[in-house]
Parts: sequence; C-alpha cells; structure tokens
Amino acid sequence: KYILGLLNSNLIDYYVKTYVHLYSDKGFLLSNQYVERVPIPQITPQNQPLVQKIEDLVNKILPLSQSDDYLENPQKQAKVKQYQRQIDQLVYKLYELTDEEIKIVEEELK
Repeated sequence: KYILGLLNSNLIDYYVKTYVHLYSDKGFLLSNQYVERVPIPQITPQNQPLVQKIEDLVNKILPLSQSDDYLENPQKQAKVKQYQRQIDQLVYKLYELTDEEIKIVEEELK
C-alpha cells in the first residue's frame, strides 16, 4: 500500500510526465522497465512514521474509491481528494523536497 500511495502521488505523476515520454491515445504506456526506474525510497526506521501514515491514508481511500456509488457520490470523491492531498504532502516530506521544488511540481500539474 506504500507503493500504491507513492505511485498515485503528484510527485510520481510529475516524475513520469517529465521523464517517461511514452504516450498512447489513452495516456501513458508504462512497462516494467520504466516503472522500475521510479525512485522509491527504502523504508527505514527514520521514515517509517511517514510510510505508515501513507499506508493508513491508502487504507481510507480504497474502500471509498471502490464503492459502487463512488462516481455518483461527490462527498466520497471530495474525501478521496482530501486524503490524496495529505498523501502528496507526506510524499514531499519523504523525498525531502523544498518548498520551491514542491511549487514546481504543483505548478506543472495544474
């Protein structure tokens, strides 16, 4: 669930859009050779609390986003967005991004 949280974060979205230039008419084509290049921080005692928070948020997102009425339920969609923003902030901390680097990522994804 840690990896799931990372792969769905703004930072990894930015990384893929910046460094992986394989597109199809439906979006990105990501094969294992490209996914394996995504820099995933090892879990250490120092970052374990951040990793746990990411996993906890993913555990909150999954039942909401997998519910039958998710696409018709603005409250559930808003809650998922809120959790996703929290994951993004944790991922920025995990990768030790500066405020300026965060701004670049956020601006690029608008």
